[in-house]
Amino acid sequence: MNLFFYFNTEIMILFLIIFILVIYLLNVFLKLSDKEILTLNLFFILLMLYCSISNINNINSSIYLLNNYFILNDFLYLIKNFMLICMFFYMILLYNFNYIIKLSIFEFLILIWTCFFGLLIIIKSNNLFVIFLFLELVNLCIYCLIGLNKNSNLGIESAYKYFVQSSVATIIGFFGISLIYMSVGTLNLNELSILMMFNDTNWLFILGIYFITSTIFF
Repeated sequence: MNLFFYFNTEIMILFLIIFILVIYLLNVFLKLSDKEILTLNLFFILLMLYCSISNINNINSSIYLLNNYFILNDFLYLIKNFMLICMFFYMILLYNFNYIIKLSIFEFLILIWTCFFGLLIIIKSNNLFVIFLFLELVNLCIYCLIGLNKNSNLGIESAYKYFVQSSVATIIGFFGISLIYMSVGTLNLNELSILMMFNDTNWLFILGIYFITSTIFF
């Protein structure tokens, strides 16, 4: 099976982000309302959910892809389907909330879908570096979402503070990852679990785990 079978939801999300960008650029001529744009997003979520549910019974055991950088199994597909269902209800809430407070709908949707794309990659990742890389993508979207309301000084201040503090936490996390790689020579979670099971670690590995744990708690 090709990679589209295993990453169909992620590919469709990237297509949706590009589609929203094109509509954003051409909306001067198309003149689509926020209601119509959110309806299109709901349709895409249902399509992604259908494709994901139809594939869940075709994976009988854990599958490692792209040199063990990603792992797939039925449990991860269930988590992904649950996230898609939550995203569907979130869009319905956004559909009603937009009548109360007018949002910059295009910017908001692009940031939300990019953040959601990063979360889907994180739950499928089997490598610490990939996890932290896409965690930074999620954080970048959160910075922008917090400061999206340009009329709120509190939101802009919160985004700036979160950016500075999160940058420090990220540096600590990547330093922990480098210590782990220096000590055992791998960042794959399945291999690290085997090393920890047989207690084949050293003080650099333990120190790296402490740094990563402190980042997660942040």
